[in-house]
Amino acid sequence: MQKKSIKNILMFILKNPLRIKELWKKIMMRFSKREKQRDLEWISKNQISFEDWAIKINPETWKEAVVSSEKLKADAKVTLATVPFKLGGAGLYPVLYFLTLYRKPEVIVETGVAAGFSSKTFLSAIRKNGFGKLYSSDF
Repeated sequence: MQKKSIKNILMFILKNPLRIKELWKKIMMRFSKREKQRDLEWISKNQISFEDWAIKINPETWKEAVVSSEKLKADAKVTLATVPFKLGGAGLYPVLYFLTLYRKPEVIVETGVAAGFSSKTFLSAIRKNGFGKLYSSDF
């Protein structure tokens, strides 16, 4: 929970301590089965795929992410076929590339590097952005 949210909750209570009862009711309601079912139904009706969201936000960047990821996927498949043990699933290269271009982070922290193809994706997008640093960690 963000500091601002906690501050708002505390201010809400401090302005009128009788509000704690109302706050407790809201908290309990959020965890009730009925509310959970309602939330799940809302999510089911309103969900959107990442691809649809990315196209809606920035179709050119999404197209670039997909195109750049195709070569990376092909390279990864060839390289991983030569590794004598399983390294896990492939990264979501288009998603990583798109988010890096779209959000333009100054710093990215990555854990679980495996063969390094997600790292390569991040670094390609960082290079395109013209700035940023990637910190990767693995065994």
